[in-house]
Amino acid sequence: MPTDPEMPRSRRTRSFLAAFVRTEAAGGLALTLAALVAVVLANSPWHSGFAAVWELRAPRALGTLGSRAGPADLRGWVNDGLMSVFFLLAGLELARERSEGVLRRPRDAALPLLAAAGGMAGAACVYAIATAGTPAVHGWGVPTATDIAFALGALALLGRRVPPALRVFVLTLAVADDIGSVVLLGALYARHVDVTALAGALGAVAAMIGGRYIASSGHAGSGRRRPSGRRRPSGRREALSKRLGLASVWPYLAFGVVLWIFLARAGVEPALAGVAVGLALPGEPARRERIESALHPVSAYFVLPVFALANAGVAFGALDLARPGVAAALGGILAARVAGKLAGITAASWLAVRLGLARKPSELTWGKLAGGAAMAGIGFTVPLLAASLAFARAPDLLAAARAGLLGGSVLAFLAGAAILSLARR
Repeated sequence: MPTDPEMPRSRRTRSFLAAFVRTEAAGGLALTLAALVAVVLANSPWHSGFAAVWELRAPRALGTLGSRAGPADLRGWVNDGLMSVFFLLAGLELARERSEGVLRRPRDAALPLLAAAGGMAGAACVYAIATAGTPAVHGWGVPTATDIAFALGALALLGRRVPPALRVFVLTLAVADDIGSVVLLGALYARHVDVTALAGALGAVAAMIGGRYIASSGHAGSGRRRPSGRRRPSGRREALSKRLGLASVWPYLAFGVVLWIFLARAGVEPALAGVAVGLALPGEPARRERIESALHPVSAYFVLPVFALANAGVAFGALDLARPGVAAALGGILAARVAGKLAGITAASWLAVRLGLARKPSELTWGKLAGGAAMAGIGFTVPLLAASLAFARAPDLLAAARAGLLGGSVLAFLAGAAILSLARR
């Protein structure tokens, strides 16, 4: 929903947040439906044809861009290319929260941020303990992320049992979770890193940061004065910004494409280029909100459902729990999504409030916070992407991870609904 730049900031932010939550909630339902369709088709007589669609090879010219090893298949282009839109939105969300959201006030931001860190740590520890000594142990980063679309969709299904403060808490926690998981994706599951290509990627990031600096300082500095009363000399930067078009979106999208190519060649998840573009885009908050509002329906109703169709097709009959690490991966993810997230988020929140590091809203009781912590165990998009990277050469473990993420998300929803129902009494 586009916002009026003349609207007061607080009202505009509330309006945008309401539209954001509505889109994410409805998108969560679309994502759920797509995942169910994928599971049904993967376990139907048409499973071979369904799998063959996602294994279609891209033209060699395109495949060479995406992988140094040769052409990529359709699933790879969904995961590496289409998901760039999702990560672009993650970058825009982080920039919005940093400029005028909860990340603007340290004590208000501390609770969901520390809770997100606790939830990630709790899930990783539970998974590592469950899979210790098995081939699945290196996938400890898989169950760490919360799913924004799924989690908000699940909260929407519960209606009045969910207070507004809990929705904001889960939303901010999920955004922080996604950003943290993006860092893990790049750090843990990078393929053989090409140092030259990585240097090119860093150069593209530096170019975006420099462009934002020139565009922002030229705009914001034109009215500032030095202590002596003279204006700051920002005329050159403003002229350079206009000449290069740095105040528009297109230079950053172009650098984003360059960054995507360099990351792909460097062996790092190329979709992460979207985060860099989202953070780098200059301009007033209302302008970035218009971009985010335009992209949100595309991501919620097309990108994420297509991603679920491509990755959620678990053939349960093909799960061989006797193979090394398969049962451990399945059980570890189930335990991490339900127990690890709930314990990690609740404990980190309690400790942060107890030590005076964060402030808990009065309407957010500990029972309701625990219900939201359980709901944060719902995770699909980023965890699935992490699983496809962690177990790229272990199809049995990848199938177990997909089944665990599906089952864990269902169990997390049921646990969260039960806790929130009890908290209302």
